Amino acid sequence: MGFTELLEGFVVTRRVRCHCGKNRRKKYQNQTGASATPSAASSIPYTIITSQAGLSFDQAIKDRSFWGRLVESAVGAHLVNESSVEGFGIYYWREGQKEVDYVMKKGRSITAIEVKSAMTEGALPGMDEFAKKFKPRKLLLVGKGGIPLEQFLGNPITRWIE
Repeated sequence: MGFTELLEGFVVTRRVRCHCGKNRRKKYQNQTGASATPSAASSIPYTIITSQAGLSFDQAIKDRSFWGRLVESAVGAHLVNESSVEGFGIYYWREGQKEVDYVMKKGRSITAIEVKSAMTEGALPGMDEFAKKFKPRKLLLVGKGGIPLEQFLGNPITRWIE
């Protein structure tokens, strides 16, 4: 048993695996060439991230890269907590430079979730590509330009996906 699996047993972390469609590992590794490694930001609790950063709240917000990882991890923690109650699978998707932060799946219903801590110009190429390949029931943008972060985190996930 590895360290990550040990922490998962204590519900300190939970890996977010790749959503790759049918024949997940084989198709993903052999046809797309994309990595099947769980998202690092998704598997590290944000309390651990912040305690080791040595930044004040104001400094953390000003560091766009750090703040983005923190926001994405907070959304991931919310999704993992909700998935254990609601029975959803939580994944991520990446193919080359295109990615979707989180993919929720229950039965055949798929919802793609992109998290943005800052405004971005233009389209979301990962969401567009994912939509073409997997035909999700819903595409959600959480954060700037979409569902406000506080509103998303303050409600059960079923509010957004049903």
